[in-house]
Amino acid sequence: MSEIASSTGAAPFRVISNWEVCLCIGGAALVFLWLRALDYRGLDVACGAVIGVLLSCAGTCWPLRRHIWFWITAAVLAFIHLLALLLIDWSFAKSWTGLTIMPFMAADTLLTLGVIYAIFRLIHGRPLSLFEPGTSGTDGYANRADS
Repeated sequence: MSEIASSTGAAPFRVISNWEVCLCIGGAALVFLWLRALDYRGLDVACGAVIGVLLSCAGTCWPLRRHIWFWITAAVLAFIHLLALLLIDWSFAKSWTGLTIMPFMAADTLLTLGVIYAIFRLIHGRPLSLFEPGTSGTDGYANRADS
């Protein structure tokens, strides 16, 4: 099966750096701690998770930032997350920890990226590559200088 070039010729995703992962975790932690200080137990865990998911997805999809459809999609997805935060009673998550919510964050991340990728495919077709070259973190691993 031959690869079909997308109309953009660019990969829709990139691997976020360790620094960006730290920013996602930091942003999620700040929201969590702020809501915890205001005594919003349960909602603090959910909001922290949503912030982490949305930041990591935005970083992963950053190559699409010049497309208006991406920003519309991101806004709709953020609104859906906001509705979930506001309409669900999160008191059941009072005792949850980061490890408890991580599987839900992983599923949410995959679903969010899946929606963005599906829209990318509808508009641009199949990309030559899913990720920008040189962003996998392991591309230069075989050529590293052993110390």
